[in-house]
Amino acid sequence: MPTTCCAPGCTERHSKLLDVRFCHLPKEEGRGEKWIFLMKRAQADTPNGLGEPSYYDRICSLHFISEQQTA
Repeated sequence: MPTTCCAPGCTERHSKLLDVRFCHLPKEEGRGEKWIFLMKRAQADTPNGLGEPSYYDRICSLHFISEQQTA
């Protein structure tokens, strides 16, 4: 199964041609929930809500701000 980003609206998929990395959501209590909220997946009770991500879901590096990019 190909790796895709679990962020709503993101269609990024793993490709050897692109320099995009995928990572798991953090397992630490509170930190994972914060990521889910910031991704706007927290509205699981709404009709179009995506609900809680699974262990297999990944988020792509395009949703992170690097210190190198702010220079």
